[in-house]
Amino acid sequence: MLLVGIAWASILSMPYAMLSNAIPAQKMGFYMGVFNFFIVIPQILASLGLGLLMKSVLGDNPMNAVLLGGCSMIVAALCVGLVPKDVDSFTESERVAEPINPKTPLAEKVA
Repeated sequence: MLLVGIAWASILSMPYAMLSNAIPAQKMGFYMGVFNFFIVIPQILASLGLGLLMKSVLGDNPMNAVLLGGCSMIVAALCVGLVPKDVDSFTESERVAEPINPKTPLAEKVA
């Protein structure tokens, strides 16, 4: 079980590790949050609608649900090829954040 736990931890963290190398550092929190939405929302939708989908579309056959999951995994694997290997694919202005002076008034920071 220890080895299963180690494997499971790496499986869950790998998408975030891949994404962290492909996005600008100053927008890391935003992109990680949006990425998390794309993981959590399908899980919620699946838990709410898979029963109805099984009855209406998949012929109430659990094997069809497994096939749908497998096809989804293949599509996801193909999409991984679209993720840039590193942050160097971004322009210099996207990669470098301007330092914020804490003494600058808020109105100037926003503008």
